[in-house]
Amino acid sequence: MEDKVLDYFNGDELAASTWKNKYAASGENTPDDTHKRLANEFFRIEEKFRWSKDPESSLKLSNYGYSREHLTEEKIYNLFKDYKYIIPGGSVMSGAGTNGLVSLSNCFRGDVKVLTRDGFIPIKDLVGKNVEVFGGNKKWILSPIKSYGKQPLMKLTLRRNLVENKEIYCTKNHKWFVDVNRKIKETGELKSGDILSSQYGSLVKYNINHSGITHGILGFAENNCYPCIREDEEYLLGWLAGFFSIRGYITPTGKMYIKSFNKRDLEYIQNVCGVLGVFCSDIEFIEVDNCYKVNLNVGDFGKTFFISDQQRSYFSAIEKEIPKDWEVVSVEDTDLIEEVYCAEVPEVHSFTIEGNILTHNCFVIGSPKDSYADIMKTRSEQAQLMKRRK
Repeated sequence: MEDKVLDYFNGDELAASTWKNKYAASGENTPDDTHKRLANEFFRIEEKFRWSKDPESSLKLSNYGYSREHLTEEKIYNLFKDYKYIIPGGSVMSGAGTNGLVSLSNCFRGDVKVLTRDGFIPIKDLVGKNVEVFGGNKKWILSPIKSYGKQPLMKLTLRRNLVENKEIYCTKNHKWFVDVNRKIKETGELKSGDILSSQYGSLVKYNINHSGITHGILGFAENNCYPCIREDEEYLLGWLAGFFSIRGYITPTGKMYIKSFNKRDLEYIQNVCGVLGVFCSDIEFIEVDNCYKVNLNVGDFGKTFFISDQQRSYFSAIEKEIPKDWEVVSVEDTDLIEEVYCAEVPEVHSFTIEGNILTHNCFVIGSPKDSYADIMKTRSEQAQLMKRRK
């Protein structure tokens, strides 16, 4: 950290690094440069909209707006200087006067899969569409998927059940829900050992469709005849039960898994489990058996799911559930700068990605255009963002 930045903050390294990493624009050496940038941008708008005392003016200001004195750039600067009178919100401080995009919650690389009503799909394949995503309220919510241009990426490495590993590439400021209380942390704030919140549904509301069971059994015999993922959940649960009766295994110790020589079978199983809201592990290759395997969580299913007597008897004796949550192993900077994508989910502002990880959605604010309507719209968006941070 440069001495002049530390001097500005009286040796406080945390404050200095926070300003440098989050709020400093290119070429700024101290917060005083930031305050000058802010003053210049606010003065530009001040000059463009000098207060009119004409009641018929289209500016439609408040009484205070009509009566207060016009502010010079120096007066505005002195309000910001040394954080004495006005401390702008983080999005304003980092973005005003840069002609860039301001975001408090960023995005994913294109290969990250999103849980949709049609299963897990790479987010880059959904851009420009309105898609039903699985929101934080455990409901399917129609949401736009958008591209937010090229941005620097970090690599987030995760681990589950000591054997599964996953790498996710996302922006530094992307927000995650951590631990059971769903505390919000940005990617750059995550530490080794943090537990990311998971998002699952419930099978309690579904009955098993017997036609689906038949489809699961006969479809396996007919070379992987899958049902439409848009079938109702009871039919999909029946199909999964039928398929499991042929290719599934449950052990007296509580392990529940499906094996197949065809990886596509298990990719479809993942999609069905995602739609049903139940745990399904990543696919692993079992070299000794020359086949693929996914684990399920026995606690997600009821006794009626198991068709064979042996599977049902093992289920009745099992108490232990498989842990479902992902643990942070590491967070690393990378040299990658790639196009990123995210969902904008109404109301709940959260959605589910691969591994059933619940994540905050993206919300990007552009620099306001030179009109009061756009300025007020931008300020309203910033207020929404700050409200979400509580």
